[in-house]
Amino acid sequence: MPQSPYDRLQVFRVDGTEEFHRILWVDHYPDETLRYVLIRLDGPLQMPVWICTGTLAANIAELGWTATDENPFKFSFRSEADLPKDPKTRQRYLSSQQFKLRFVRLVTALGRDAFISRLREARIREIRRDKKAKTAPQTNGTNGAKGALPSASALREWLVLFWRSGEDPAALFPRFNQRGRKPYAVTLNKKDAQPKGKPGRKRKYADANGAWGCDLDGADWGNLQKGARKYLFVAHGRHLTRGRRLPWRQAHKSTLAEFFSVSTRNVRDGAGNAIRVQTMRPPSQRPTLAQFRTAALSDTDLAKRIRQVEGDRAYNTRFRPLPGSSLDIAQAPGAVFQVDWMLAKIWLVSRVDRKPCGWPYVFFVIDCYSRMIVGVYVTFEYPDYRTGAMALLETMSPKVAFAARYGIKLSPDDWPCHHQPDRILNDGGELASKLADFVPEGLSDLATAPAYRPDLKGLVERLFGVSKAGLIEWQSGAAPSDKPDDAPDPSKTSSLTIEEFTGDLIRWVVFEHNRNCISKMVRPIEAIREGVDPIPIQLWNWGIKRLTGRLRRMPRTELIPRLMPRLDAQVTRRGIEITGVRYFSDSALLQRLVHEASLRGKATPIKVACDPNNTNEIFLINPQAKGGFETIPIVANSPYTGMTFEEVRKQRKAEEERRKYLQGIQGVTAVDEERLRQKRTTEAQHERDKKTAASAETPSSPAAQTPAESKAGEISAQLEQERAANATVPSPEPTNGAQRQPSEGVSKPIARRVLRLLQLNPPDENP
Repeated sequence: MPQSPYDRLQVFRVDGTEEFHRILWVDHYPDETLRYVLIRLDGPLQMPVWICTGTLAANIAELGWTATDENPFKFSFRSEADLPKDPKTRQRYLSSQQFKLRFVRLVTALGRDAFISRLREARIREIRRDKKAKTAPQTNGTNGAKGALPSASALREWLVLFWRSGEDPAALFPRFNQRGRKPYAVTLNKKDAQPKGKPGRKRKYADANGAWGCDLDGADWGNLQKGARKYLFVAHGRHLTRGRRLPWRQAHKSTLAEFFSVSTRNVRDGAGNAIRVQTMRPPSQRPTLAQFRTAALSDTDLAKRIRQVEGDRAYNTRFRPLPGSSLDIAQAPGAVFQVDWMLAKIWLVSRVDRKPCGWPYVFFVIDCYSRMIVGVYVTFEYPDYRTGAMALLETMSPKVAFAARYGIKLSPDDWPCHHQPDRILNDGGELASKLADFVPEGLSDLATAPAYRPDLKGLVERLFGVSKAGLIEWQSGAAPSDKPDDAPDPSKTSSLTIEEFTGDLIRWVVFEHNRNCISKMVRPIEAIREGVDPIPIQLWNWGIKRLTGRLRRMPRTELIPRLMPRLDAQVTRRGIEITGVRYFSDSALLQRLVHEASLRGKATPIKVACDPNNTNEIFLINPQAKGGFETIPIVANSPYTGMTFEEVRKQRKAEEERRKYLQGIQGVTAVDEERLRQKRTTEAQHERDKKTAASAETPSSPAAQTPAESKAGEISAQLEQERAANATVPSPEPTNGAQRQPSEGVSKPIARRVLRLLQLNPPDENP
């Protein structure tokens, strides 16, 4: 068996560099060859590799490897005597080193197999599965602190450190005093040389003022905190001047001027006034805004500091901890419904003249347990308690008939949400004023969120951004806030009516939102065990089957007199009128109201229930009728059939403006037009008489004309005069957009026939 010229743990140095290698194992093969296990001592942590005798000889001859007695791998403590003197600290170092050494010995006990990666990894997995290892003192990191079982990567790191040091157990002592330095770098300094202080992390970016920041000592840190208390955390979150809070950047600038100035001197300006000038430290010696922010917020009562800077409203909205989930307030489908509205930034057009009619308001109602959208409602009416009640009515009504009104065919299983919830959580703004009057006791409990607390109904608030990104922003007529300057006007590109937009919204809710996976959705443990995916409709159906008895249903005929909003109307001999729309039927109650209005001689004001988006029918509240109301249809051949009441108001306003224009308020009246026409005709006749008299006095008379030529000339002159007279008379702008042609008089057809006869039969010059 050949003898190795190099012993185990021999170190080699590459000439001209600081690269070192160590032999960890020498293996003898039956063919009388040698193989070595080498590990590199400098640079990042690397596992040992196998090389043969020829490779080692080539490295020595060609790369200049030289055997040396140096030990370039330096570590903080070489023995137990070098540990800190404090008993607690000393014990902490010893416990960490002994814990690491125990796991390292379990791997190195393999001998030669510890340097074969396949066998080494199998041993590491076995150690982690071993019950004895799990009952040993546990660690959470590479330094042996108490916590979880060490990871496989931590075991590999400890092995490399142990082998690099020449299997010295002192290499496993914690390296607390070298934090911030390049990890495990080889240092060839003197043995007793120690770093002067913690070097820290190298800065990569400068702040807005070009400052790179500086290392802060205790005095500088205290000055930053003093500046924060003086310029940032003022009483009630307000600054002394102008009643406004001081922003972060200005507070940082004021702190630097007061506590981080080199000198202060007084100078005189051109007018002789004294000016105080402060010389700032260089940028490399000034704390940055990030350091100032960290020092300002390093307070035990951080919530109090944030309230002082941002205010209670911003704290509750953006900074308040949110430890709960939707399952804390809703344990089954229908337990809590959240309702709120948004202004959809998309231009819709009128179904009458296809002109832009504004942005709609969209109401969303969502179930807290399953994240199912259980109702939507789109309207042009301002969102108040009336439109909120209408949104709840559509939520509690069957969705098949609701979708059919917008041309969408659904089955009952596509949108199985037509129930009354146990509680309705609504907004604390417009909806809370009188919505309780429309949600009577026994239907559902009504809860109102406080003002400026959108976080209490975050599920429905989140829907606003989701619907904008998923439906609204890619529609024609959308008006996003980040629209480029050269983009076309969205009001001119709009093409959707309120019915078409509502239909698209229903399709998005039913076939996209309610059937898509929702991230970060909290599911009950029973649903997870049964394989229910985080999809709203699946969780809704699962909750209905497993948690029966929580949902209640009520016919739409009973919901209409309770939830449908009331509008002001008046009863006259012509029936019920609402904003110019008339309704009439053979109802006994309506007939009696009409006769009473006739006897009084004036209209009788009443309140009727109706859908603001549908003018086809209204509901007259009648306790004696079946269901508590009577349906009154719109009169036949009404021009406002199928509109919304907002469109009716705009249409009537446009008609009134047109009527005023035609009556002469914005143009020339018909009487003035006729008077001006007669005046122009009289002036033209006087001009003809003058020309005739002048031609008769001239000595030379024109050649004799035939009677037909004379008649044609008179007719042509008359036509020219009438054209000139009509051209000077202003005419009102036409209603239908077509250009109005001026009248040429009743003699125009006769003149044309005479001229045509002359062209066909020219007169004989020599009769």
